[in-house]
Amino acid sequence: EMLAYRFSKLAQWLIPQPFAHGDLKPDNIIVREDGTLVLVDYDGMYVPAMKGQKARELGSPDFRHPLRTEDDFDEHIDDFPLVSMLLSLKAVYINDNLFSKIIINDGILLHKADLMDLSNSIANKHIFEITSNAEIAYLYAAFLIVLAEKSINYKVLLLLFNNNEQNTLYNNVKKQSIWSNDSKYCLSCCLQNGIGCEKEDKRGFMYLLQMAEKGELRAQRRLGGCYSDGRGVTQNDEKAIEWFSKAAEQGDPLSQFNLGLCYERSKSYEKAVEWFSKAAEQGEPYAQRRLGSCYANGKGVPQSYEKAVEWFSKAAEQGEPYAQRRLGSCYANGKGVPQSYEKAVEWFLKSAEQGEPQAQFFLGLCYERGDGVSMNFENAVKWYILSASQGYSRAQYKLGTCYKTGRGIEQNHEMAVKWFVKAAEQDDVRAQFSLAVCYYNGKGIKQSRKKAFEWWLKSAQRGHVIAQYNIGVSYEEGIGVIANRDNAKVWYQKAAENRFPNAIKALKRFDSDELPF
Repeated sequence: EMLAYRFSKLAQWLIPQPFAHGDLKPDNIIVREDGTLVLVDYDGMYVPAMKGQKARELGSPDFRHPLRTEDDFDEHIDDFPLVSMLLSLKAVYINDNLFSKIIINDGILLHKADLMDLSNSIANKHIFEITSNAEIAYLYAAFLIVLAEKSINYKVLLLLFNNNEQNTLYNNVKKQSIWSNDSKYCLSCCLQNGIGCEKEDKRGFMYLLQMAEKGELRAQRRLGGCYSDGRGVTQNDEKAIEWFSKAAEQGDPLSQFNLGLCYERSKSYEKAVEWFSKAAEQGEPYAQRRLGSCYANGKGVPQSYEKAVEWFSKAAEQGEPYAQRRLGSCYANGKGVPQSYEKAVEWFLKSAEQGEPQAQFFLGLCYERGDGVSMNFENAVKWYILSASQGYSRAQYKLGTCYKTGRGIEQNHEMAVKWFVKAAEQDDVRAQFSLAVCYYNGKGIKQSRKKAFEWWLKSAQRGHVIAQYNIGVSYEEGIGVIANRDNAKVWYQKAAENRFPNAIKALKRFDSDELPF
């Protein structure tokens, strides 16, 4: 545990430096008798004067980033081994028994073979088993981000270090920011996120502005975000577009995507598509998904579900959960692809496992209906619960229905009412109708015809045909409201226009009653 603490201190010092060791591994780290750590063997070191050169060596395969090449030679080459070794040290001290059988003499858990195939790595599975520990969960998340991006950004710093450690990190960053662009950028992020210091959005903005005016791409992108969100400066869409444009014109895909969002918000759909396309063609998954939506909705381009599927597929294959859900919907509805519930379930599952609430709901529907999978009400309820817990109203209504009928879960009218209320308050028309029925019958809640009328009225006003008929009955018979035949006829008429048989009969009765004698 002490070794992990010391190594964390080393990382806090080294990350903001403008130089890098280049071959971080246990062989090159000496532990003194007092416990302090010393780095040795600087053959692969990087310093700012070497910018633009190729690496003399790549470091040891088990410790360097698995995709590192000789062109990866800057102050970030230590980022991955720092996170990987810190993850190993903390995992071992938290549960040494779990890892005792797989530790090799170098003391690290994830080797090159693991890194190239994490899904089949025993060590990775063991680490995932202890992510219930918050410290490991944050560190594991940081590890995955650095594995994907090769370098540490300010968001990773939030995951890597606790509040006390962030104070040390902030001071180190501040020292280096005098002459290091990376550290100045990191300092602005620390100030705007309160990492190791009081949150100061305006100061962070000023650092970004200084860098952006000198052409620093990351600062220009982040400055665009500040103007877009009103962070540290008055919100200004025109200035956001100006700074996103400067970075986008340098080929930055994230800025191109953000620029597309700005144009989309202003309803300049052709310009939005132009910038989404530039980012999407560089492989930016969010832009690919957004471009797919433009084709699906015919905004800025002629509607084409085939093109929508093409771009949804590109983003989905990169693991973008919303694109996976949209692709699943295309397969379910046969839009742009031949209908296939099996393929729909495949993509809904990928998205749902990443926590996307609508995908969880659609997957629940597939299990309830037996579309693409064997009918299974218990599995349906499982996915409805996950989706409903995230606030998705359609899942909340479905879960309420399951509790009401006892399908896939033990019948419980009180729980049914609980979920109907949550969905009804989000204007889910079917939940409003069902909640009115619960009040009318006194099932799961104290009976109240007045409350029943109020929720039926909300549902009726949004077009629920049976609710419209029930409001007519309520006005005719004075149930939960003062009787009023004129109002009753109005609501019967609305339901009759939607071809509800009982409403048509009621209108005929009204017409018959009103004939002169």
